[in-house]
Amino acid sequence: MKHLDRFRLLGYHNTRIFQLLSTAGSVASLVAVAVPSALNSGQIAWWAIALFILAGLLAVPAVWFIFRTEHSTKVFRNDDQSAIGKYLSHWIGTGRQVVVSTRDMSWADDAGLMELLENKARANDLTVILPRAIERSDHLQGLGATIIAYGDAGPVRSTFTITNFGSQGSRVAIGWPSGNYHIIQEYAATDGHPTYYLVQQLVNLVMDRANQNG
Repeated sequence: MKHLDRFRLLGYHNTRIFQLLSTAGSVASLVAVAVPSALNSGQIAWWAIALFILAGLLAVPAVWFIFRTEHSTKVFRNDDQSAIGKYLSHWIGTGRQVVVSTRDMSWADDAGLMELLENKARANDLTVILPRAIERSDHLQGLGATIIAYGDAGPVRSTFTITNFGSQGSRVAIGWPSGNYHIIQEYAATDGHPTYYLVQQLVNLVMDRANQNG
């Protein structure tokens, strides 16, 4: 399992490198077609110039897309709670209208992170979705947070955090365990990715259900 975990971690971190090498190989293939002809004839034919232009047109958007999407994956060791806490503090602290789906809020053991949640609660900027109310969620509710306890048969089984919920700048971070590592995938409303909209619709469903029952 340890070797498998290392392979997974290597894959997550090196995905961008492999993609860049693939893009570079494609561009090099196009250039390789044109260069021999240019060396043999002493001049560059029109079709060779067209290949150079095509290679550039393909490379620029490909590299842009790789860097635009790859930054959205974060990998942490399960025992590196400090790094996970810093990530969550930054993610939660840089936005408003934060929605957190969690199983037990055990990740909020960090005093600094809990203080951040308390400040969000006081500003009415925090919604916590979890199976059942606990002492920590009751505390945040007393400060002004919205707490939605959906029960064991509820529709939510994922852990995620949304910032700027309900706005164009909304973003969601979805976390899940993978062996000895904790993976977090980020999606933004502007990405147009279906995963973001599925999470948004799930939250709306849970909130509507809570309003109907409340």
